[in-house]
Amino acid sequence: MGQKIHPVGFRLGITQSHQSKWFASPKTYSSYLYEDFVIRNYLTNSLKPAGLAKILINRQIDELENNQLEIHLLINKLEFLLMESNNFHKFRNKLEVFLKKKFPHYTTRKQFLRLVINQIENPEFEAALIAADVVEKLENRIVFRKALRQAIEKTKKNSEIEGLKIQVSGRLNGAEMARTEWIREGRVPLQTLRAKIDYSHCEANTLYGVIGVKVWVFKLT
Repeated sequence: MGQKIHPVGFRLGITQSHQSKWFASPKTYSSYLYEDFVIRNYLTNSLKPAGLAKILINRQIDELENNQLEIHLLINKLEFLLMESNNFHKFRNKLEVFLKKKFPHYTTRKQFLRLVINQIENPEFEAALIAADVVEKLENRIVFRKALRQAIEKTKKNSEIEGLKIQVSGRLNGAEMARTEWIREGRVPLQTLRAKIDYSHCEANTLYGVIGVKVWVFKLT
């Protein structure tokens, strides 16, 4: 079971917490869920150069469905938002305009969005950033085995990581037949609920098609 199920969802309430925290009535639940999906896609695409690792969404919804939105971002390169063309206030205003255009019910509210951004201390500690690094190397036509070895070597320096597993699937190195390859350092106990497993998956668009990248990180804390 631990090999098939999503490792984060499997541990919710034990070693993992929800990345969206809010309650809504049955009539509006699906609409807020769709909003979360749109917001995450927008932020993922907009902050790709900044090394976005995690998005946490909190909402305060009263009986009149007055939604106060709070978004916490965990990024690697904080200087990306401090640059003159991408400063924090401009980015926040751009996000607010996008939300008002996409979801008309926000247009009647002046202050509905609170944006909090924190920088990651150890980038090699986050599965999302490890996966993004492997994807970048694959898209730059680096041999997949070399990309995997380099990712493993980076994480070896971090004593808080007990184990790491990286899996790639697709037409690796332009092979005619798609296959799956993986590499592991240390142990990654997927069936142990108390084990804190960070997981991420993304896709690399190469000349030979799409290559899927999955990363599991076993953290001590």
